[in-house]
Amino acid sequence: MTHPRALGILAGLLTFGALTVPSIGGAAEPSETEARLRALEDHVRIEQLLMRYAAALNTRDADTYVSLFTPDAEFELRRAIDEPPFLGPFKGREALRKQWFPDGAGAVDASGRRPFGPMRHVTTNYEIDVRGETATVRAFFIEVVSNGPNIPPGSKPPTIHAMGRYEDELVKQDGRWLFSKRVVVTDMNTRWEP
Repeated sequence: MTHPRALGILAGLLTFGALTVPSIGGAAEPSETEARLRALEDHVRIEQLLMRYAAALNTRDADTYVSLFTPDAEFELRRAIDEPPFLGPFKGREALRKQWFPDGAGAVDASGRRPFGPMRHVTTNYEIDVRGETATVRAFFIEVVSNGPNIPPGSKPPTIHAMGRYEDELVKQDGRWLFSKRVVVTDMNTRWEP
């Protein structure tokens, strides 16, 4: 039986054209194939960066969180992309640590793991544009928070705390993708008028 993940990887390789079926004229040039595989790898690693960011927030893991940024990274929050920041800009890893983790790096359970807290940070709809050693990313986010024990079911359902989008600038340093600038746009606070 073929593993579903293996099928997904194969489908991704075929989608990006990294695997080609030899035609009468022959197979693709090795350099073209390598470039396509690198592009696929960059996209996967950037998606992993976004997922690690969300997990670090959910588990209050300050060390992992700040390691996802370049040492001189910038971070700011805006209501709309064309408005000045209402929070920030914060520059550098220590400024980010102090802003988001003023009380330390969060609790660790008996097994040494960081338990997930009462918040889930969900990131979706990645638009990734890689250009060599830099990239831009637009993604959307939803923060869902617990309102306490939901017993009986429906008595205290989780609620959406915030929604919006990210406008990111990334750089590849020593083979790792990192945020060089992250702008959080909380434009879902605007009332929708049909």
